[in-house]
Amino acid sequence: MAASPAKTVRARLDEQSTRALAILTAKGQTESQAVRGALIAAADATRRRAALAQEAATLAGDPVDTAERMNVMADMDDLAPDVPA
Repeated sequence: MAASPAKTVRARLDEQSTRALAILTAKGQTESQAVRGALIAAADATRRRAALAQEAATLAGDPVDTAERMNVMADMDDLAPDVPA
């Protein structure tokens, strides 16, 4: 499979993103390498958050899981020391 053509993206960096880029390039990465890596990491994090949110929604709608969660919470309440109000 042939490599896809490179895409050029331009961005104006504010102070915070300039500092972040400096941190990413401090170990010898080029700005392009740092930006590509940061985009990939951000996309991966977004996918992970979406998958976790979907899993939480699925579990929240599962009556068996909800019952088990309630039982565990009740057990935890029984084990917790009384805290004065």
